[in-house]
Amino acid sequence: MEEWKELVQAMEELESGIKWGEEDKFNDFSKNNYWQIGWDALANSKGARQAWQNIKNVRVGDYLAFHGYGGSNDLRIYQISKVLDKDEATGKLLLEE
Repeated sequence: MEEWKELVQAMEELESGIKWGEEDKFNDFSKNNYWQIGWDALANSKGARQAWQNIKNVRVGDYLAFHGYGGSNDLRIYQISKVLDKDEATGKLLLEE
């Protein structure tokens, strides 16, 4: 039960989109066991700044939830993966298969 609570807390802190603009990246992320920020590190949009700030807080062992929207703006979780490593400079997380 404690592990479930930790997973839910991690999901609240670290949830990740699967679209880069109009491009759906889920299959690539899932097949190759990674997630990466879709903005350049120098991008100045609110989403970009938030993503680059959030990755600094990611720790090995955290869980990442791939999410998107379906139906009538219903949140859909596609996959939950454990973070094995991260490269802050490129905004890339390596994930457990």
